[in-house]
Amino acid sequence: MKVIFVDAENVGLKPLDDINVSVLDKVLVFSNDETVKKHCELEMYHFLGGYPQNSNQADFYIIASLARLLSQMTVREISMTEIMLYSKDQSLLHAFRFQCELVGANSTFPLEEDIGDNVVNIKKSNSPEKQLLSLLHTPKTSTELQSILPLSKSDFTRVINDLIKSKRISRVPNKSKYWMRSASA
Repeated sequence: MKVIFVDAENVGLKPLDDINVSVLDKVLVFSNDETVKKHCELEMYHFLGGYPQNSNQADFYIIASLARLLSQMTVREISMTEIMLYSKDQSLLHAFRFQCELVGANSTFPLEEDIGDNVVNIKKSNSPEKQLLSLLHTPKTSTELQSILPLSKSDFTRVINDLIKSKRISRVPNKSKYWMRSASA
């Protein structure tokens, strides 16, 4: 069984069209929008709205609903349930993941990797040097690397310079805009 949480305030209606659910699955959609409410009624999804319009109110409601659900489930039910969150809000993803990890729930985040076609999602916080090296399994431009890595421009420049000095990266021959890992990296 799946329990699917949709942060429609953050991702809109598009993920609702892509969700593959059975009659045994629960889909909980969080929004105050009437269009979303009508769509949920047609699809027989559970619409949760009516919360205050202040900042992060939908996020608080999602986490409260998740905590309530998890507190009512047995250990066996938790182990047999996949809990999903459709959102691109990083703070919400972290809070949701934390709540699921507290009880050992199986959680997935389908939109977390949906950042772009050629973008690699970096989940664990390694050193910036290791992160950059892991992205260079194929040659990439500085612009591509900067858009992927969560670094300021000055930190990015420092990391690139350190890797050049240690001869762990170099320019691609005949394509000076592209970086690649050196054979020694």
